[in-house]
Amino acid sequence: MAAVTEAATVDRPVTGRDDLIDLVRSVATTTVVVWHWVFTILVWKADGPHADNPIGYVSGLWSLTWVLQVLPLFFVAGGYVHSLVWARERHRPRAWRRFLAKRAKQLLVPALVLVVVVATVGTVGALAHPGPDRWVGRTVLLVLSPLWFLVVYLGLVATVPIWDRLHQRWGELVPLALVAGAMGVDVARFRYGHDQVAWVNMLLVWAAAHQVGWSWERLRHAPVRFGHALMIIGFAALVGLTNMGLYPRSMVGTTSAADRFSNMGPPTLPILALC
Repeated sequence: MAAVTEAATVDRPVTGRDDLIDLVRSVATTTVVVWHWVFTILVWKADGPHADNPIGYVSGLWSLTWVLQVLPLFFVAGGYVHSLVWARERHRPRAWRRFLAKRAKQLLVPALVLVVVVATVGTVGALAHPGPDRWVGRTVLLVLSPLWFLVVYLGLVATVPIWDRLHQRWGELVPLALVAGAMGVDVARFRYGHDQVAWVNMLLVWAAAHQVGWSWERLRHAPVRFGHALMIIGFAALVGLTNMGLYPRSMVGTTSAADRFSNMGPPTLPILALC
C-alpha cells in the first residue's frame, strides 16, 4: 500500500499553473454558457416560462451532447486544482478554514451578485404585474437553476481534506469505488424501484469525476495507449449503456416522450462513461 501512496503522488507540482487545465476549465465554462444560450427554448405555459431544448425533437441531435456535455471535465479540473492548493496549504495553521473561505469567496461572490440582480428584477416585475400569476417566480427560478452545480461543487470543496486523505491511502481505487457506488444506486433505482436513492448519485458521480483530478499528473505521464484504452472503454460503455433500452442517449434532459428521465438529474452511469 505504501507503493500505491508513493505512486499516487509522483510528479505532482505544487506551484505554477497548468496551461492544459486552464484551457479545460475555460472551455468547459464557456461551453456551458453558450449551450444554455443556443440550445434553450422558452415555452410559455399558464404558469409562466418553461425551459426546453431541440434535442428531443430533432433526430440524431443527441449526439452533440456526447461532445458538448463538458460538466464532468469541469469537476475533473476542479479536483486537480483543489489537490494542488490543498497540498500547499494543509500543513499551515487553520488550513481547512482558510482554504474553504478562499474557495467559497471565489465561487459565491459572483453567484450572489447574479442572485441579487435577478431577485431585484423579479421583485420589480411582481410589483409591476400584481395578481395571482406565478410567471415571475418561475422566471427567477429558470434563470437561477443553472447554478445548481455550485451546491455540489462547494460540498466537494468543503470536504477536500477527506478526499485528499482517501487518495493518499487508496489512490485510484477511490474513484473506482465511487463508480461502483453509483452503479449500485442505479441498480437500486431502476431494478428495485427505490427512486428515493437516486439523488445519492449527485454526490457519487460528481465526486468520482472530481477525484480523477487527484490523478491528473499520473494520467498525463501515462503511456499514450493507456489514454487510448480509457477512451475506448468509456466510449464502449457509453454506447452499451445508452442502447440497452434503459438510459436515454442524450446527456442532457429533454422533454421527448422516449426519454423517461434525464441522465443529468440526478446523474447516472452514462455520465461517468462520458467522463
